[in-house]
Amino acid sequence: TTGVADKKQRVGAELKFEYSKLFVKGEFIHGKDKTIKKDGFYGTIGYYIIPSTLALFRFDNWDSNKDITDKEISRYTFGLNYFFNKSVVAQFNYEHKTEKPSIKNDVVSGQIQVKW
Repeated sequence: TTGVADKKQRVGAELKFEYSKLFVKGEFIHGKDKTIKKDGFYGTIGYYIIPSTLALFRFDNWDSNKDITDKEISRYTFGLNYFFNKSVVAQFNYEHKTEKPSIKNDVVSGQIQVKW
């Protein structure tokens, strides 16, 4: 190493919109490490079906090196959150990933979160 810090650049923007039972949120990020350009983004849309149940769809994409073809990874997430109260939520998700080479690594997950 030269003892000089690697040059890293980062920029991003986030947007959130809420109206009644609907919310939309998204973010774009771009970075450069030395000469490697990378970027990604996500978008989430959620809708409260009933006051305690939130349906979600999210798409995210990450390209770790813009100069190399087929380095992108995309993920589609379909989710359902059930709020027992302000402190307890159950989350259920299905994630479908697309990447090259294609790998069978879709995920079904569930969790309970408790705040105190």
